[in-house]
Amino acid sequence: MSEHRIDTGARFAKLILTPEEDTLACQSASPLFLAFLQNKIASYAEQLVLEDFDFDPDPTKQVKAIKRITELKAQITVLEELRDELIDGQQRASGK
Repeated sequence: MSEHRIDTGARFAKLILTPEEDTLACQSASPLFLAFLQNKIASYAEQLVLEDFDFDPDPTKQVKAIKRITELKAQITVLEELRDELIDGQQRASGK
């Protein structure tokens, strides 16, 4: 890995990786990890579909439901983006 690093003790620290290290990171994701990631996506999607978001006249409950829906959609989007980046990186590395 690169010699220059940012403090990893910070929650949102960004590590400085070379393009080669980015490619290596993608190549290192095993099929089992990708399956795990897909199962996480499916789990959040299932919660989104199965959770009870019936209309409630109470504005506080409406906001709570909207917040939960938005949270689930965001989690799905982030995990899908990660999965797609890993798969794309692996395909680029293998020349496909």
